[in-house]
Amino acid sequence: MRDIVHQAVFLDMYYFAKPPSIADVYSGAAKVDVPAVTEATPQFRDIHISNIVCNGAEEGIFVRGLPEMNIRDIYLSDMVLKADKGGFDR
Repeated sequence: MRDIVHQAVFLDMYYFAKPPSIADVYSGAAKVDVPAVTEATPQFRDIHISNIVCNGAEEGIFVRGLPEMNIRDIYLSDMVLKADKGGFDR
């Protein structure tokens, strides 16, 4: 990959809703309601990503789960990511 505008690797479970900002959560300004886990709760798990080369991105890796359903078992191997920022877990 070359000159990726945002993230080279992007795993985000907030695809239909706007998440609260981390700063608001930690300061107490945002109340985070944690819904009950049901059969409809999406899950990202057992993800394997390998042999990725990225020459230029704003951010290397972005991973964000839901308060009620964490992303788990992510395996990253043989990756070379040249980016302005490494990555954040949100």
